Amino acid sequence: MYLMDTCALLWFLDDNGQLSEKAKDIIGKSNDLYFSIASLWEIAIKKL
Repeated sequence: MYLMDTCALLWFLDDNGQLSEKAKDIIGKSNDLYFSIASLWEIAIKKL
């Protein structure tokens, strides 16, 4: 089980180079991937 940090989540979704290949591989193959509802809040307040 993995709990995603907001930055890692955004980097993965954006295919950003700041996320290591190992991290991308783990995230891409994981069946137990979670992120906090606070991540959605954090993204929303930073988008304004």
